[in-house]
Amino acid sequence: MKQKKQNVLMTLDELMKTRLPGLVKPVPHRRTVERWFKRAQIPYYKANPSASHGGGTRYFSVAAAERLF
Repeated sequence: MKQKKQNVLMTLDELMKTRLPGLVKPVPHRRTVERWFKRAQIPYYKANPSASHGGGTRYFSVAAAERLF
């Protein structure tokens, strides 16, 4: 039986420490990466979805972020 690939989520800081160094050198500033993700419409999720205007940690889709690069 084939297993489905799970959608892995990471915070921006986790992505910048673990995944981006293997994809982009040098790793750009945090704000730059945020802008890239926003322009590319990388989906993100919050632990508290009712905190739509600020507050709360955002978790980004790792697969979508890797496809961007």
